[in-house]
Amino acid sequence: MTSLISPRTILSQQAAPSEQGALFSSMACTEAVASMVSSTVYILIYNATIETFKGATFIVIAGMSVFYTILLGFMICLRTSKKIEYETHTEGPADGKTGVSSNGHSSSTL
Repeated sequence: MTSLISPRTILSQQAAPSEQGALFSSMACTEAVASMVSSTVYILIYNATIETFKGATFIVIAGMSVFYTILLGFMICLRTSKKIEYETHTEGPADGKTGVSSNGHSSSTL
């Protein structure tokens, strides 16, 4: 679970604030499905190779870790090459005496 902290951070920075709930819920579903599928696949690989090479499951796990590391490196490269900024708009009171200037700082008119 802690191995997914960095991808979560990267993806949350690339998603719009209004889309982050959907992003995290889809990531949680993906994690659950991947956990069920991977354990089943590892058991099948172990049972199929127990007579010839008992460590085949560990080789597959290592290969998946290498793939994950390459994918994470690719995500980090994309993140550094493309910065996304989101603008947030806040409105002042109805009387118009307090508001947010174009540079994002609060200003008041007295």
